[in-house]
Amino acid sequence: MKTLLVIALVHCVALLVQGAAGELLPLFNSRNRIFFSLPPRGVKPRFCLFVSNKIMNPPYGGAAAPRKAHKTDYYFPLSFLARFSFCLDGWTSFRGSCYYLGNSADSWANAEDFCGSFGASLASVHNIWEYSFLQRLMKTAGHSFAWIGGYYFEGAWRWEDGTPFDYDNWDKEDSPDLFQCLQMDSQVGQGWSSHDCSTPFPFLCKLNPNC
Repeated sequence: MKTLLVIALVHCVALLVQGAAGELLPLFNSRNRIFFSLPPRGVKPRFCLFVSNKIMNPPYGGAAAPRKAHKTDYYFPLSFLARFSFCLDGWTSFRGSCYYLGNSADSWANAEDFCGSFGASLASVHNIWEYSFLQRLMKTAGHSFAWIGGYYFEGAWRWEDGTPFDYDNWDKEDSPDLFQCLQMDSQVGQGWSSHDCSTPFPFLCKLNPNC
């Protein structure tokens, strides 16, 4: 059994979900689902969002659930939760996005695949406050370095999530033709550096709201 926050959405849901009451609408892969319950047909709620605790089991496996999923249970992607600063266990909210620190060292590409399985990407960084937040995550976990989502392609540095590369915090940029992926340093005052993409490091995922 797993305790999940079940969020009942009303006017918000009407804008995001189309379908008759009672339909189950899985909008993301199973690793990204969380239950949202709509009120019964004909009930007009007063709030756009409220939260209650229920014990239930996700539909993709696990121990026996104390109840079956109701016909009014809907699924929403993690990116929707990030919009409301609500993140799943193990993820941390900061300024409207959800972040995950992968403690198992891996290559940049494998780390990106892991983040992608949650609908996320290796983290992009757009200001000093976000960078400092990520440094604190790393330092708390005891990591000196971690992969972030920067990579070098066609003569320019880019973020894997497609956001603009509009903030620089370089510590050291080795030849980008050989060192095409970005790692960051958890030490205060240290910036990021280019590194061999195949080197295993812990990594930072970021999930941006897209709705």
